[in-house]
Amino acid sequence: MSLRLQLLVFIVAIQGVSSLQCYYDMPGANNAIVIGIIDTSTIQGQCNNSTCVCTSYRFQCSMNDTACSTQQQQTQAIIWGYILTDNTTCQTFLQYPMMYMNATCCYTDLCNNQGMSATLTSVIGMMTTTSPNSTTFLSFSIWIVLLALIFCS
Repeated sequence: MSLRLQLLVFIVAIQGVSSLQCYYDMPGANNAIVIGIIDTSTIQGQCNNSTCVCTSYRFQCSMNDTACSTQQQQTQAIIWGYILTDNTTCQTFLQYPMMYMNATCCYTDLCNNQGMSATLTSVIGMMTTTSPNSTTFLSFSIWIVLLALIFCS
């Protein structure tokens, strides 16, 4: 009975595993920048075996900066950037406040929304990237094994 209880606790723990969702900038139509939502389960190796973090920061646009529109490049506008990265990279952003102004590293879903109210007027659309969730498949497989153990013992 103790083994069954331990297995049940293990399954519940596995089911609680989830991915981190962050806002991020991506190129849109006509050289526009679109704010989207990215999920850590859709990207492989983004966090380099480190803790994934949502990051927002302000930076000054320069010529040929693909994160900025042509007008923003010409006026050298200061805009918000939104990314999903590893904790080490985010900590580096914090060390260079003149380049990455108001940098924030956070660890909960969609927490990198600093400056969003000012940015929302230029958002063309929201896009969520998704992929098959391997955690769901793993949990389903564990439930099958658990049921087999219960009924076969």
